[in-house]
Amino acid sequence: MINGSDLAARTEQILVDLLSLEVNTIWSESITGERYPGVEQALHEVDKLYAERLGIAPLAHGELPSAERLMVLADEARRRQDGVENDDQRAILARISSNGYTLARILHIQPNPALWAPTERATLRKVWDMGTEIIVAQTIITLDGDVTMRVRPSALAEPRLLDVHKQQVGAAMTFWRGLVDVLSTLVTSLRTGLR
Repeated sequence: MINGSDLAARTEQILVDLLSLEVNTIWSESITGERYPGVEQALHEVDKLYAERLGIAPLAHGELPSAERLMVLADEARRRQDGVENDDQRAILARISSNGYTLARILHIQPNPALWAPTERATLRKVWDMGTEIIVAQTIITLDGDVTMRVRPSALAEPRLLDVHKQQVGAAMTFWRGLVDVLSTLVTSLRTGLR
């Protein structure tokens, strides 16, 4: 059962997350089109992907990583970053390290992924979606109007890739506007109902 302060903290985090929109375009050598498998399977797949990238033995099929296991992967990725000259590979190692620490922290607080709050599930979903592929373009838009776009220099040679990214940003903005409108209507309705 969630107590009042936990509910308030989770609600606040959801609202903070709604203050910005992030769109990533990823270069992928293969696209399987598989659907998100659910929390436990996604956690296993992330562990397997990270372990294979680092040359560490993967867990047995269906075995879930512990917080300690993810810390080992994160530490190893961090240790290897300094010795890598390739920017793409260094960025992937940094992502493995950062995401490994984040997932370890979540598992440390709640070892049963089936009981994770929606924000923790969303974090895992993003980690699973990003995998260990190369992000070629990223746009972050905040509610106050700030826009930050990062583009890999190699993507500048592919105008079609940037067009696809632009279309993604447009679609995400439309969805985001709709979500903010729904939430605004909901808050207004709640305020009116409380009077």
